[in-house]
Amino acid sequence: GLEASVTVCITFCAYDGVEPSCTLCCTLCSTYGE
Repeated sequence: GLEASVTVCITFCAYDGVEPSCTLCCTLCSTYGE
């Protein structure tokens, strides 16, 4: 679900810039919060 996806995004946020998807994840992190 969305909660699980956000949790994963938080994990990948540390690797922002490694992959385009990581940047998107960081955006989702900011949108839905930690």
